[in-house]
Amino acid sequence: MRLAVLLLLTPLLTFAATKQPQVFHSAAPGQAQFIELYTSQGCSSCPPAERWLSEYQQHPALWQTFFPLAWHVDYWDHLGWKDQFSQPAFSRRQYLYHHQGNTKSVYTPQIIVDGKEWTGLLTTPRAELPLVGALTGTAFQATISDRVLTAQGEGLLNIALVRTDYSQRIYRGENAGRRLQQPFVVLGYTQVPSQDGLWQSPLPATTAEIAADAVVIWVTAPGNPTPLAIAGGKLKN
Repeated sequence: MRLAVLLLLTPLLTFAATKQPQVFHSAAPGQAQFIELYTSQGCSSCPPAERWLSEYQQHPALWQTFFPLAWHVDYWDHLGWKDQFSQPAFSRRQYLYHHQGNTKSVYTPQIIVDGKEWTGLLTTPRAELPLVGALTGTAFQATISDRVLTAQGEGLLNIALVRTDYSQRIYRGENAGRRLQQPFVVLGYTQVPSQDGLWQSPLPATTAEIAADAVVIWVTAPGNPTPLAIAGGKLKN
């Protein structure tokens, strides 16, 4: 089965639609790493993991082999500092991995690679992470153009709008007084179920005051967050 994905930008998004469509092709099965960091601005143990994730910003295989995302969870928000990027859905995603048996517990910072918990040392991207999981889905193509999202295929289509490079000063909580690197922040996320072999949805809304500069798109089976196929890349202004 081939999955053809058409992404069309809406006027409400904080980045400009391009006149020429952008085309993203999925990574070859077994040659991609979906790297998820579950983090919080209120967690004093998280900055080292965020600095490690930020090293992928200049990696030549970014959006070809490596697809990093930082999900800011909300269960730290009552401990002195409200993370502007946190969403309950991101915490639920982390708990779903745990309920599926993919992780031993739920904590921050937690790194999940291709759907499985990674507890190794924070090595540099040049010492590539082992393929602890495998993306086994068929290839698909994503195109960004003008108005709505439509696609053909089965399962769930996941869409994340991302800011790849950001920093923020924290004034309260465990990280009070520090300026934190915030790489690959997920600003908006949605899942689109297939209906009669068709996906159709606007891109996810965002509440953050900063603009997304990348998009990551992946396919999963219902009830399982482990990716089957993935694509992504920078958004053109």
